[in-house]
Amino acid sequence: VDAFSQQWNASKYVFSETKSGFGVSYTPYLSKLVNDIFLGNLTYFNRLDERSAFGVSLRYFSLGDIEFIDRPEDPARIQRPNELSLDASYALRLSDQFAMSVAMRYLRSDLRLQVDGQDVSAASTFGVDISGYYQSEEEAYADFNGRWRGGFAIQNIGPKYKYDDGGIENFQPTNLRLGGGFDFIFDDYNKVAVTAEITKLLVPTPPRYGFVDADDDGEFDRGDEEVVIVEGQDPDVSFLSGMFQSFGDAPGGFSEELKEFTWALGAEYVYQDSFAFRAGYFNEAEEKG
Repeated sequence: VDAFSQQWNASKYVFSETKSGFGVSYTPYLSKLVNDIFLGNLTYFNRLDERSAFGVSLRYFSLGDIEFIDRPEDPARIQRPNELSLDASYALRLSDQFAMSVAMRYLRSDLRLQVDGQDVSAASTFGVDISGYYQSEEEAYADFNGRWRGGFAIQNIGPKYKYDDGGIENFQPTNLRLGGGFDFIFDDYNKVAVTAEITKLLVPTPPRYGFVDADDDGEFDRGDEEVVIVEGQDPDVSFLSGMFQSFGDAPGGFSEELKEFTWALGAEYVYQDSFAFRAGYFNEAEEKG
C-alpha cells in the first residue's frame, strides 16, 4: 500500500500498516523541448480505525505557456491551458480480507484556446470511482511466505462535459480495471511481487458512417441519404448507457471488441520496505492505441 493508491484503488488504504501517509510527485513532460509542461500530484490518506480509511488528492496537469501573435508588431498573448482533479475517497473493510471504496472527483479541463473572441470556457464535471480489493493472509510455503492480492475498479463514472454552450459533449474516460498478483516474501528485507491487469474503456466505440445508396450504383448522388451509421451503434447516448453499450458496439464485431482490452504485466522487488525496482509490460492493439 502506498499513498498514491488513491489513483488506482483506494480500498487498499484500510490494509495499510501505517496510520497515515502523504505523497508528492512532480513529473516533467517533453522536458527536452520545453520546461513548463508537467504533471503534479499531491495525496494524503488516513486510516481511521481497523475497518475504515479516507484519502484526498489533487492532480494538476499544465501545458505551459502558449504565445499567440496576430501580427509581428503586436505583443504576444499568453495562454496557459491546464487540467486538474480533486478527489476524496472513503474505504471500508467488509471482512478481514476484502474492502471496498467510493471516491468522488471534481474535474476541470481548461484546454480550449481563446482565438478571435470565441465563446470558450473551461469544462467541468464530476466523477465517481468504485473499487474493491482482496488481500489474503500471509501463508508459509516451502522456501518463502506468500500472499495473494486481487482487485477491481470502475473509474470516472460521471456525466459528459463540453467546453462551450454549443460544443460537442465528451465522455469521461470511464475504465473497468481487473487485476491480481502474488507477493513472494523471502524474509523481512526482501520481497518480490508479480501482477497482471486487464483494462476496458467503457465509452461507445465510434461507428462507421456512410450513405444510403438509393439506386445501388455504388456512388453518392442526388437522392441518397448523406450521413448514416452503416456499422456500429449511435454514440449519442448517456454516460450510463454508453458504459453498457461499450461491450457490444464495435463496428468490427466481437474481434474488434477484444482489441479494446489492454493488458499489462508487472514485477517489483522491494528491499527493507524502502527501495524498490520495478519493471512492466503493457500491450494494446495498434489501431486502438
